[in-house]
Amino acid sequence: MKLASTAAFVSLAFVAKAALAGPFGFEMGMTLAEVQHTGTVTPSKSRHVYTLTREPSSAAPFIAYQLFITPTFGLCKIVAIGPVFKTSADGAAVQSAFREQKKALEGRYGNPILLDDLKSSEAKPVNWMTGLAKQVQSLSASWYEGGRSNLGEGLQAVKLEANGLSSERGYLSVAYEFRNFADCQTEDRESGRAGL
Repeated sequence: MKLASTAAFVSLAFVAKAALAGPFGFEMGMTLAEVQHTGTVTPSKSRHVYTLTREPSSAAPFIAYQLFITPTFGLCKIVAIGPVFKTSADGAAVQSAFREQKKALEGRYGNPILLDDLKSSEAKPVNWMTGLAKQVQSLSASWYEGGRSNLGEGLQAVKLEANGLSSERGYLSVAYEFRNFADCQTEDRESGRAGL
């Protein structure tokens, strides 16, 4: 009987931990060592930023993750990067993928603040994808803690963004900021000054 109750407790603890897991199974404050158990992690040129790649999966809409991890505060930001889409100059494939991903995120976090805008100070680009590539056109959806969003999971902000590489190529990214993000930024700045 004791063995059965122990097994039930362990099973419940596992289910509870899985239910509390954040985006992609990452949690606020995870250490670099903990993240290294989830895939191949390589440091970037930026201090405290790492790129994680996992085995490709046909179900996964993202192919790489940039992670901001400091020694004291652990994981504080994830940027999930999707595959590159070949599209027409009007960005139909990128915009369609954006709508699909936005709908999935709305189901989890509620209604976003949507930005689909051409910066007025710039001349109108030849086409939508060129504008996206030159960063004069934007398409994003944002969710913030304390607003009309249901973030939870230790998150303070989520941002889905369409990104252009050229007039015919683009990709999606989703940034997840945890509540410890400001602490990580402070630690990163202080460690940069210490290294001077």
